[in-house]
Amino acid sequence: MKLSTLASIVFFISLTANVFSQKSIGPNASISILTVGPGNQIADTYGHTGIRIKDLTQNLDIVFHYGLYDFNTPNFVMKFLRGKLMYRMGIQKMDQFLSQYHRAQRTVYEQILNLNQEQKVKFYDVLLENYKPENREYLYDFFFENCATIIRDRIEDNIGTLQYPKNRRAVTFRDMIDEHQRKMPWTDFGIDLIIGSIADDTTTVKEQMFLPLYVHDIIKDSFLDGKQLVQNENLLLDHIAKTNQAFNTLFTPYNIFLILLILEMFLLGSYFMKWKRGTKVIQFYDRAWYLLLGIGSLILLFMWFGTDHISTKSNWNLVWMSPVYLILFFALLKSKWPFLRSVIVAALILNLLTLVKFPAQYQAIHTASYILVMITTLKLVRNLLVGK
Repeated sequence: MKLSTLASIVFFISLTANVFSQKSIGPNASISILTVGPGNQIADTYGHTGIRIKDLTQNLDIVFHYGLYDFNTPNFVMKFLRGKLMYRMGIQKMDQFLSQYHRAQRTVYEQILNLNQEQKVKFYDVLLENYKPENREYLYDFFFENCATIIRDRIEDNIGTLQYPKNRRAVTFRDMIDEHQRKMPWTDFGIDLIIGSIADDTTTVKEQMFLPLYVHDIIKDSFLDGKQLVQNENLLLDHIAKTNQAFNTLFTPYNIFLILLILEMFLLGSYFMKWKRGTKVIQFYDRAWYLLLGIGSLILLFMWFGTDHISTKSNWNLVWMSPVYLILFFALLKSKWPFLRSVIVAALILNLLTLVKFPAQYQAIHTASYILVMITTLKLVRNLLVGK
Protein backbone atom coordinates (compact mmCIF):
# COMPACT_ATOMS: atom_id res chain seq x y z
CA MET A 1 0.00 0.00 0.00
CA LYS A 2 1.35 3.41 -0.97
CA LEU A 3 2.02 5.93 1.77
CA SER A 4 -0.32 8.44 0.10
CA THR A 5 -3.12 5.87 0.06
CA LEU A 6 -2.58 5.05 3.73
CA ALA A 7 -2.60 8.75 4.58
CA SER A 8 -5.89 9.19 2.69
CA ILE A 9 -7.49 6.33 4.61
CA VAL A 10 -6.29 7.69 7.96
CA PHE A 11 -7.58 11.16 7.03
CA PHE A 12 -10.97 9.77 5.97
CA ILE A 13 -11.35 7.79 9.20
CA SER A 14 -10.41 10.80 11.32
CA LEU A 15 -12.79 13.09 9.41
CA THR A 16 -15.66 10.63 9.78
CA ALA A 17 -14.96 10.18 13.46
CA ASN A 18 -14.91 13.96 13.94
CA VAL A 19 -18.25 14.38 12.17
CA PHE A 20 -20.03 11.69 14.17
CA SER A 21 -18.51 12.96 17.42
CA GLN A 22 -20.43 16.23 17.02
CA LYS A 23 -23.65 15.96 18.97
CA SER A 24 -25.30 18.67 16.88
CA ILE A 25 -24.63 22.00 15.28
CA GLY A 26 -24.90 25.29 17.13
CA PRO A 27 -27.10 28.36 16.57
CA ASN A 28 -24.39 30.11 14.54
CA ALA A 29 -24.02 27.23 12.10
CA SER A 30 -24.99 27.64 8.45
CA ILE A 31 -26.16 25.18 5.81
CA SER A 32 -25.49 25.95 2.16
CA ILE A 33 -26.13 24.47 -1.25
CA LEU A 34 -22.91 24.35 -3.28
CA THR A 35 -23.23 24.33 -7.06
CA VAL A 36 -20.23 23.41 -9.17
CA GLY A 37 -20.33 24.61 -12.77
CA PRO A 38 -19.69 22.32 -15.75
CA GLY A 39 -16.13 21.25 -16.57
CA ASN A 40 -14.33 20.39 -19.79
CA GLN A 41 -14.50 16.60 -19.40
CA ILE A 42 -17.51 14.49 -20.41
CA ALA A 43 -18.05 13.34 -16.82
CA ASP A 44 -18.15 17.01 -15.71
CA THR A 45 -20.59 18.20 -18.38
CA TYR A 46 -23.57 18.73 -16.10
CA GLY A 47 -21.92 20.13 -12.97
CA HIS A 48 -22.22 18.94 -9.40
CA THR A 49 -24.15 19.75 -6.21
CA GLY A 50 -23.14 19.47 -2.56
CA ILE A 51 -24.29 20.54 0.91
CA ARG A 52 -21.96 22.59 3.09
CA ILE A 53 -22.24 22.42 6.88
CA LYS A 54 -20.32 25.21 8.57
CA ASP A 55 -20.07 25.58 12.36
CA LEU A 56 -16.83 27.35 13.27
CA THR A 57 -17.56 27.10 17.00
CA GLN A 58 -17.02 23.35 16.62
CA ASN A 59 -14.28 23.63 13.97
CA LEU A 60 -16.66 22.05 11.47
CA ASP A 61 -16.65 22.98 7.79
CA ILE A 62 -17.52 20.00 5.59
CA VAL A 63 -19.36 19.08 2.40
CA PHE A 64 -21.77 16.19 1.97
CA HIS A 65 -22.31 15.20 -1.64
CA TYR A 66 -23.75 12.35 -3.66
CA GLY A 67 -22.74 10.81 -6.96
CA LEU A 68 -19.60 8.92 -5.92
CA TYR A 69 -18.78 5.37 -7.01
CA ASP A 70 -16.03 2.80 -6.55
CA PHE A 71 -14.04 1.74 -9.63
CA ASN A 72 -13.04 -1.41 -7.74
CA THR A 73 -16.62 -2.66 -7.60
CA PRO A 74 -16.79 -6.21 -9.05
CA ASN A 75 -18.07 -6.16 -12.66
CA PHE A 76 -17.91 -2.35 -12.57
CA VAL A 77 -18.26 -1.75 -16.32
CA MET A 78 -21.23 -4.08 -16.82
CA LYS A 79 -23.03 -2.76 -13.74
CA PHE A 80 -22.44 0.80 -14.92
CA LEU A 81 -23.76 0.06 -18.42
CA ARG A 82 -26.81 -1.80 -17.12
CA GLY A 83 -27.72 0.88 -14.57
CA LYS A 84 -27.13 -1.42 -11.64
CA LEU A 85 -24.06 0.30 -10.18
CA MET A 86 -24.58 1.52 -6.63
CA TYR A 87 -23.54 5.14 -6.10
CA ARG A 88 -22.90 6.55 -2.65
CA MET A 89 -22.78 9.62 -0.50
CA GLY A 90 -19.39 11.13 0.36
CA ILE A 91 -17.93 13.67 2.75
CA GLN A 92 -15.08 16.13 2.30
CA LYS A 93 -13.47 19.06 4.07
CA MET A 94 -14.52 22.37 2.56
CA ASP A 95 -10.99 23.56 1.81
CA GLN A 96 -10.24 20.34 -0.06
CA PHE A 97 -13.52 20.59 -1.95
CA LEU A 98 -12.62 24.09 -3.16
CA SER A 99 -9.02 23.14 -3.92
CA GLN A 100 -10.21 20.24 -6.08
CA TYR A 101 -12.45 22.43 -8.21
CA HIS A 102 -9.99 25.31 -8.34
CA ARG A 103 -7.45 22.97 -9.93
CA ALA A 104 -10.12 21.85 -12.39
CA GLN A 105 -10.95 25.53 -13.09
CA ARG A 106 -14.63 25.11 -12.33
CA THR A 107 -16.90 27.76 -10.86
CA VAL A 108 -18.43 27.17 -7.41
CA TYR A 109 -21.50 29.02 -6.08
CA GLU A 110 -22.70 28.95 -2.48
CA GLN A 111 -26.31 29.60 -1.46
CA ILE A 112 -26.82 29.88 2.30
CA LEU A 113 -30.22 28.52 3.24
CA ASN A 114 -32.62 30.55 5.34
CA LEU A 115 -33.35 27.92 8.02
CA ASN A 116 -34.19 28.21 11.70
CA GLN A 117 -32.21 26.30 14.30
CA GLU A 118 -34.66 23.40 14.47
CA GLN A 119 -34.53 22.96 10.70
CA LYS A 120 -30.73 23.12 10.64
CA VAL A 121 -30.39 20.48 13.34
CA LYS A 122 -32.91 18.20 11.66
CA PHE A 123 -31.26 18.55 8.26
CA TYR A 124 -27.82 17.85 9.69
CA ASP A 125 -29.14 14.80 11.57
CA VAL A 126 -30.68 13.49 8.34
CA LEU A 127 -27.35 13.85 6.54
CA LEU A 128 -25.53 12.01 9.32
CA GLU A 129 -28.09 9.23 9.25
CA ASN A 130 -27.81 9.04 5.47
CA TYR A 131 -24.02 8.87 5.75
CA LYS A 132 -24.01 5.72 7.88
CA PRO A 133 -22.47 2.80 5.93
CA GLU A 134 -25.78 0.94 5.72
CA ASN A 135 -27.56 4.01 4.28
CA ARG A 136 -25.09 5.84 2.07
CA GLU A 137 -25.49 3.77 -1.12
CA TYR A 138 -28.27 4.31 -3.65
CA LEU A 139 -29.17 3.29 -7.20
CA TYR A 140 -28.40 6.15 -9.57
CA ASP A 141 -30.79 7.46 -12.21
CA PHE A 142 -29.77 10.27 -14.55
CA PHE A 143 -33.10 12.12 -14.46
CA PHE A 144 -34.62 11.19 -11.12
CA GLU A 145 -31.95 10.08 -8.60
CA ASN A 146 -28.67 11.94 -8.88
CA CYS A 147 -26.46 14.31 -6.88
CA ALA A 148 -28.89 17.20 -7.40
CA THR A 149 -32.31 15.53 -7.07
CA ILE A 150 -31.36 13.74 -3.85
CA ILE A 151 -30.50 17.02 -2.13
CA ARG A 152 -33.79 18.51 -3.31
CA ASP A 153 -35.63 15.49 -1.92
CA ARG A 154 -33.75 15.58 1.41
CA ILE A 155 -34.94 19.15 1.90
CA GLU A 156 -38.56 18.44 0.97
CA ASP A 157 -38.81 15.15 2.88
CA ASN A 158 -37.36 16.48 6.11
CA ILE A 159 -37.70 20.25 6.31
CA GLY A 160 -40.79 21.22 4.37
CA THR A 161 -42.42 21.48 0.96
CA LEU A 162 -40.81 24.09 -1.23
CA GLN A 163 -42.84 26.67 -3.12
CA TYR A 164 -41.17 26.81 -6.51
CA PRO A 165 -41.21 29.83 -8.86
CA LYS A 166 -44.13 29.73 -11.29
CA ASN A 167 -42.65 31.76 -14.14
CA ARG A 168 -40.20 29.12 -15.37
CA ARG A 169 -40.22 28.47 -19.12
CA ALA A 170 -41.46 25.10 -20.36
CA VAL A 171 -38.54 22.86 -21.36
CA THR A 172 -37.97 19.16 -21.95
CA PHE A 173 -35.24 17.04 -20.41
CA ARG A 174 -33.52 17.03 -23.80
CA ASP A 175 -33.63 20.84 -24.04
CA MET A 176 -31.86 21.11 -20.71
CA ILE A 177 -29.22 18.53 -21.61
CA ASP A 178 -28.56 20.25 -24.94
CA GLU A 179 -27.81 23.52 -23.14
CA HIS A 180 -24.88 21.84 -21.39
CA GLN A 181 -23.52 20.19 -24.55
CA ARG A 182 -23.24 23.10 -26.97
CA LYS A 183 -19.46 23.02 -26.76
CA MET A 184 -19.32 19.24 -27.05
CA PRO A 185 -21.08 18.51 -30.38
CA TRP A 186 -20.02 14.87 -30.57
CA THR A 187 -21.19 14.24 -27.00
CA ASP A 188 -24.45 15.99 -27.86
CA PHE A 189 -24.90 13.74 -30.90
CA GLY A 190 -24.11 10.58 -28.92
CA ILE A 191 -26.43 11.47 -26.04
CA ASP A 192 -29.25 12.27 -28.47
CA LEU A 193 -28.75 8.84 -30.01
CA ILE A 194 -28.77 6.92 -26.76
CA ILE A 195 -31.59 8.57 -24.78
CA GLY A 196 -35.18 7.76 -25.60
CA SER A 197 -38.49 9.53 -25.91
CA ILE A 198 -38.82 10.23 -22.16
CA ALA A 199 -36.24 12.98 -22.70
CA ASP A 200 -38.85 14.87 -24.73
CA ASP A 201 -41.38 15.05 -21.90
CA THR A 202 -42.03 18.62 -20.74
CA THR A 203 -40.62 18.94 -17.22
CA THR A 204 -42.18 20.35 -14.10
CA VAL A 205 -40.11 22.88 -12.15
CA LYS A 206 -39.27 20.17 -9.64
CA GLU A 207 -38.11 17.80 -12.39
CA GLN A 208 -35.85 20.50 -13.81
CA MET A 209 -33.77 20.19 -10.66
CA PHE A 210 -31.98 17.11 -11.97
CA LEU A 211 -29.26 19.48 -13.24
CA PRO A 212 -27.12 21.38 -10.69
CA LEU A 213 -27.29 24.79 -12.41
CA TYR A 214 -31.06 24.51 -12.52
CA VAL A 215 -31.06 23.69 -8.81
CA HIS A 216 -29.07 26.88 -8.25
CA ASP A 217 -31.49 29.02 -10.29
CA ILE A 218 -34.70 27.49 -8.94
CA ILE A 219 -33.93 27.54 -5.21
CA LYS A 220 -32.84 31.17 -5.55
CA ASP A 221 -36.49 32.04 -6.26
CA SER A 222 -38.11 29.37 -4.07
CA PHE A 223 -39.84 29.80 -0.72
CA LEU A 224 -40.08 27.65 2.40
CA ASP A 225 -42.74 28.37 5.02
CA GLY A 226 -43.49 31.68 3.32
CA LYS A 227 -39.91 32.98 3.40
CA GLN A 228 -37.17 33.09 0.80
CA LEU A 229 -35.23 29.81 0.89
CA VAL A 230 -31.87 31.38 0.03
CA GLN A 231 -30.64 33.86 2.58
CA ASN A 232 -27.39 34.86 0.88
CA GLU A 233 -25.28 33.87 -2.11
CA ASN A 234 -21.50 33.86 -2.61
CA LEU A 235 -19.31 33.18 -5.61
CA LEU A 236 -16.57 31.04 -4.06
CA LEU A 237 -14.63 30.21 -7.22
CA ASP A 238 -14.92 32.26 -10.41
CA HIS A 239 -13.84 30.38 -13.53
CA ILE A 240 -16.77 31.54 -15.66
CA ALA A 241 -14.51 33.11 -18.30
CA LYS A 242 -12.63 29.81 -18.64
CA THR A 243 -15.78 27.74 -19.19
CA ASN A 244 -17.11 30.29 -21.70
CA GLN A 245 -14.16 29.86 -24.07
CA ALA A 246 -14.92 29.15 -27.73
CA PHE A 247 -14.63 25.66 -29.23
CA ASN A 248 -13.81 24.23 -32.63
CA THR A 249 -16.96 24.60 -34.73
CA LEU A 250 -15.58 22.79 -37.80
CA PHE A 251 -15.10 19.23 -36.58
CA THR A 252 -18.75 18.53 -35.75
CA PRO A 253 -21.07 15.63 -36.66
CA TYR A 254 -23.06 17.95 -38.91
CA ASN A 255 -20.02 19.04 -40.96
CA ILE A 256 -18.41 15.59 -41.17
CA PHE A 257 -21.65 13.88 -42.19
CA LEU A 258 -22.33 16.65 -44.72
CA ILE A 259 -19.01 15.85 -46.41
CA LEU A 260 -19.97 12.16 -46.48
CA LEU A 261 -23.34 13.10 -47.97
CA ILE A 262 -21.61 14.94 -50.81
CA LEU A 263 -19.40 11.89 -51.33
CA GLU A 264 -22.48 9.65 -51.50
CA MET A 265 -24.10 11.94 -54.04
CA PHE A 266 -20.94 11.67 -56.13
CA LEU A 267 -20.97 7.85 -55.85
CA LEU A 268 -24.60 7.72 -56.95
CA GLY A 269 -23.79 10.00 -59.87
CA SER A 270 -20.91 7.74 -60.84
CA TYR A 271 -23.39 4.92 -61.44
CA PHE A 272 -25.15 6.91 -64.13
CA MET A 273 -21.78 7.85 -65.64
CA LYS A 274 -20.83 4.15 -65.76
CA TRP A 275 -17.75 4.85 -63.62
CA LYS A 276 -16.46 1.47 -62.44
CA ARG A 277 -13.09 2.29 -60.85
CA GLY A 278 -12.70 1.55 -57.14
CA THR A 279 -15.69 -0.82 -57.04
CA LYS A 280 -14.20 -3.10 -54.36
CA VAL A 281 -13.32 -0.12 -52.21
CA ILE A 282 -16.87 1.19 -52.53
CA GLN A 283 -18.30 -2.24 -51.66
CA PHE A 284 -16.13 -2.36 -48.56
CA TYR A 285 -17.25 1.16 -47.63
CA ASP A 286 -20.94 0.23 -48.03
CA ARG A 287 -20.63 -2.94 -45.97
CA ALA A 288 -18.70 -1.19 -43.22
CA TRP A 289 -21.41 1.49 -43.12
CA TYR A 290 -24.21 -1.06 -42.77
CA LEU A 291 -22.24 -3.01 -40.17
CA LEU A 292 -21.75 0.11 -38.04
CA LEU A 293 -25.46 0.93 -38.26
CA GLY A 294 -26.30 -2.66 -37.28
CA ILE A 295 -23.94 -2.59 -34.29
CA GLY A 296 -25.41 0.77 -33.29
CA SER A 297 -28.90 -0.73 -33.35
CA LEU A 298 -27.80 -3.55 -31.02
CA ILE A 299 -26.42 -0.96 -28.58
CA LEU A 300 -29.72 0.93 -28.63
CA LEU A 301 -31.66 -2.29 -28.09
CA PHE A 302 -29.38 -3.26 -25.21
CA MET A 303 -29.80 0.16 -23.57
CA TRP A 304 -33.59 -0.18 -23.92
CA PHE A 305 -34.20 -3.80 -22.90
CA GLY A 306 -30.97 -4.86 -21.20
CA THR A 307 -30.55 -2.06 -18.67
CA ASP A 308 -32.42 -0.33 -15.85
CA HIS A 309 -31.75 3.15 -17.27
CA ILE A 310 -35.13 4.89 -17.56
CA SER A 311 -33.67 7.54 -19.87
CA THR A 312 -32.74 5.01 -22.62
CA LYS A 313 -36.14 3.34 -22.97
CA SER A 314 -38.51 3.80 -25.96
CA ASN A 315 -35.81 5.02 -28.34
CA TRP A 316 -37.26 5.88 -31.77
CA ASN A 317 -33.79 6.18 -33.31
CA LEU A 318 -34.23 2.45 -33.85
CA VAL A 319 -36.45 3.27 -36.83
CA TRP A 320 -33.49 4.44 -38.90
CA MET A 321 -30.66 2.72 -37.03
CA SER A 322 -32.31 -0.66 -37.34
CA PRO A 323 -31.12 -4.30 -36.96
CA VAL A 324 -32.17 -4.60 -40.62
CA TYR A 325 -28.66 -3.36 -41.44
CA LEU A 326 -27.07 -6.39 -39.84
CA ILE A 327 -29.21 -8.56 -42.10
CA LEU A 328 -28.21 -6.38 -45.04
CA PHE A 329 -24.52 -6.66 -44.16
CA PHE A 330 -24.60 -10.46 -44.26
CA ALA A 331 -26.97 -10.51 -47.25
CA LEU A 332 -24.44 -8.52 -49.27
CA LEU A 333 -21.88 -11.22 -48.59
CA LYS A 334 -23.77 -14.33 -49.71
CA SER A 335 -27.50 -13.92 -50.25
CA LYS A 336 -29.28 -14.19 -53.60
CA TRP A 337 -30.54 -11.03 -55.25
CA PRO A 338 -34.32 -11.40 -54.55
CA PHE A 339 -33.73 -11.62 -50.79
CA LEU A 340 -31.10 -8.87 -50.84
CA ARG A 341 -33.45 -6.59 -52.78
CA SER A 342 -36.24 -7.11 -50.23
CA VAL A 343 -33.89 -6.20 -47.36
CA ILE A 344 -32.78 -3.04 -49.16
CA VAL A 345 -36.41 -2.05 -49.78
CA ALA A 346 -37.26 -2.65 -46.11
CA ALA A 347 -34.36 -0.41 -45.04
CA LEU A 348 -35.44 2.25 -47.54
CA ILE A 349 -38.97 2.28 -46.13
CA LEU A 350 -37.65 2.81 -42.60
CA ASN A 351 -35.45 5.66 -43.83
CA LEU A 352 -38.32 7.31 -45.67
CA LEU A 353 -40.44 7.11 -42.51
CA THR A 354 -37.67 8.97 -40.71
CA LEU A 355 -37.31 11.61 -43.42
CA VAL A 356 -41.06 12.35 -43.36
CA LYS A 357 -40.64 12.91 -39.61
CA PHE A 358 -42.62 9.89 -38.39
CA PRO A 359 -40.30 9.18 -35.39
CA ALA A 360 -40.14 12.94 -34.71
CA GLN A 361 -43.78 12.76 -33.58
CA TYR A 362 -42.57 10.84 -30.53
CA GLN A 363 -38.94 11.87 -30.08
CA ALA A 364 -36.61 14.68 -31.17
CA ILE A 365 -34.07 13.42 -33.70
CA HIS A 366 -30.67 15.08 -33.91
CA THR A 367 -30.08 17.15 -37.07
CA ALA A 368 -26.90 15.18 -37.83
CA SER A 369 -28.95 11.97 -37.67
CA TYR A 370 -31.11 13.18 -40.56
CA ILE A 371 -27.95 13.65 -42.64
CA LEU A 372 -26.95 10.08 -41.77
CA VAL A 373 -30.36 8.91 -42.93
CA MET A 374 -29.94 10.77 -46.23
CA ILE A 375 -26.49 9.23 -46.73
CA THR A 376 -27.86 5.76 -46.08
CA THR A 377 -30.87 6.35 -48.33
CA LEU A 378 -28.65 7.33 -51.27
CA LYS A 379 -26.41 4.34 -50.58
CA LEU A 380 -29.41 1.98 -50.57
CA VAL A 381 -30.73 3.45 -53.82
CA ARG A 382 -27.32 2.96 -55.43
CA ASN A 383 -27.15 -0.64 -54.17
CA LEU A 384 -30.65 -1.25 -55.53
CA LEU A 385 -29.68 0.12 -58.96
CA VAL A 386 -26.38 -1.76 -59.13
CA GLY A 387 -27.95 -5.06 -58.09
CA LYS A 388 -26.11 -8.08 -56.72
